[in-house]
Amino acid sequence: MKSKLYVIDWLLLVLLVVVSNQAVLWLKFLALLVLILMRPNWRGLFQRQRLSLFIPLLILVAAVNFTFFVQEYTLPSITSFGVSIGFWIAAFLGSHQVKISVERNPQKILPTLQLFTILNLLISFGQVARIAWQNQVWNPYNDLPFPYGMSTGDLVFGILGEASYNNAFVSGLLALYFLFKRKWLFFLLCLITELLVFGNIMLLSLSFLFVLIALAGLVKRLRPHASWLPTKAVALAALAGAALLLVMIRVVSPENTNYILAHTVSETAPPADELTEIEDPNASKHMHASLLQQVATLDFKKYHRPEMPGDRVDVGIRERLTEKAVHELKGKKLSFLETAAYLKSDVRTLMLGAGPGRFSSLTAARMSGLDSSRLFRKVLPQFSTKAYTENHRLIHVYRVSGDPAWLSNANWPDSFYNQLLGEYGLAGLLLFLVFYVLRYLRRSLHQSYSIWASALLIPIALLTYLVEPLCVLFFYELLVESDNSIGPVKTQIA
Repeated sequence: MKSKLYVIDWLLLVLLVVVSNQAVLWLKFLALLVLILMRPNWRGLFQRQRLSLFIPLLILVAAVNFTFFVQEYTLPSITSFGVSIGFWIAAFLGSHQVKISVERNPQKILPTLQLFTILNLLISFGQVARIAWQNQVWNPYNDLPFPYGMSTGDLVFGILGEASYNNAFVSGLLALYFLFKRKWLFFLLCLITELLVFGNIMLLSLSFLFVLIALAGLVKRLRPHASWLPTKAVALAALAGAALLLVMIRVVSPENTNYILAHTVSETAPPADELTEIEDPNASKHMHASLLQQVATLDFKKYHRPEMPGDRVDVGIRERLTEKAVHELKGKKLSFLETAAYLKSDVRTLMLGAGPGRFSSLTAARMSGLDSSRLFRKVLPQFSTKAYTENHRLIHVYRVSGDPAWLSNANWPDSFYNQLLGEYGLAGLLLFLVFYVLRYLRRSLHQSYSIWASALLIPIALLTYLVEPLCVLFFYELLVESDNSIGPVKTQIA
């Protein structure tokens, strides 16, 4: 037992379990503070090329934008800015702790992730079993009303406490890790967790990626020394994993299968000439039902001048447009169109964005009152910019106020791409590409599973905010930083 306990990096496990939890916000920061005090290594924060400079440079851009352009020095505005920057700093310090674990205990990473996988699967199973017991059924994924039935997976948070999609993201990344490490049992355990969460987009993305890995195995014969190409055994296991996921999607929840088919294969676009009349006495024109054409006609420049009498008409149009988009499960599509239109409002917005917590982020939602925690509802002053209130916040409001089906991820405005462009503009995107993407992409070409984990991060960033949850980003960086740095591990969990 002592030898089993010794091979675990317990401080790393605290980071992955406690800091990554989504249920208790204060516990995240307390655990991170404890880790920093136990493993400070302040000098390592400033060593050249040791950590990505993306976050420090982004904070600098945000500070310049807020000081010289936004210039809204009210208590709620300053508080929102401080909270936003605080999450970025916490993410940077968490990345530092990940790096310390990779440098000091590389041989302990595999068994630590194995233990995490077991704990996460057991808790996920327990959550599903509880739902099945409450409803007196064997399979709660079918023939049950909301919030169960095809939405049961939304309640499978695993060890992360809340946000089932984070459970799906982490399980997908770990599945790739164990696949290339040839730990078949743990690869299977991660796939089981993925099925328990039943995130449709993640299941399809992971299945598609497994198929690509299997096909890449054919290229291995032509380029046998390319480390990122899978071996024959890995390629076959990936193909088996894709087949397992696709078959089990149909077996476990036919309702979800029908939903996927209805919104991918069978979905048709509305006729181009279909018109919708805006029922407002002050509105003097018809607007096309096409989402793109409707958003394009809205005047986003009004957010940079005093409110005019005619602006109230635009707000009414925007509300009906948002309600229609959410009703059709196109809230995320609308959010991207809103971000694009906002960036076109002026040159400064295009280059620097609205600023932290001012257009699209988890902090913006929390500060505007869309959060159940006492900290954001009662302690901190509420804050919401006009741009956020009339755009992404409207999507949140209509998403939770209507039919339960509207809660689908297809209606969430949450997306790292929305946050990066909407709040930091082209400057933020450029910093991310140069100091984050290229940093890990250069390494991935000489490693094994890193390039595939990076590929999976693309749909993950589409579906959620990567940084503020302080969760998925740590797992991704741990896997990439430790790729090919772990030698043979003699003592493992299994």
